Amino acid sequence: MHLSISTLATLASTASAARFLLQIPTTALLNPSTLPSTTHATLQSSGPPLDAYLTRSNTFNFANVSAGSYLATVHCRDYAFEPLRIDVSLEEAIEGSGEKKEVVKAWQTFLGNEWDNKGESRGEGGNGLVIEARVVGTKYFYQERGGCKLRVGESR
Repeated sequence: MHLSISTLATLASTASAARFLLQIPTTALLNPSTLPSTTHATLQSSGPPLDAYLTRSNTFNFANVSAGSYLATVHCRDYAFEPLRIDVSLEEAIEGSGEKKEVVKAWQTFLGNEWDNKGESRGEGGNGLVIEARVVGTKYFYQERGGCKLRVGESR
């Protein structure tokens, strides 16, 4: 069986997968260099999740992501991050050429909303796209309570 070079190129492009980075920016609330080493991000769709751990450059590297729609979540002990919807698709590079390229699109999303309800855009591009994973706030495990204000020896 002989395959032409153009056929092989088409098969390689359809079999390839996208790669992108989730980056944690430095803000007034968070210096990402202080995050615990257990901080990681997941991409969840049907099937097992894709997992990536925090790198020294404060990014999560996702490679070999097949076409589909994913929920990206950053898991951290001390901070809560906004969830993201990430769509990976194959689109024609030039209309009518037959050559396909990966396109990555990201939006803010909200847990509990319908999947089609997309929030603010967080980026769009090809392989190597950098998407910001923004911190929402600090996690508090214990609630601070007001102290008791008893006054001893006070007469009425």
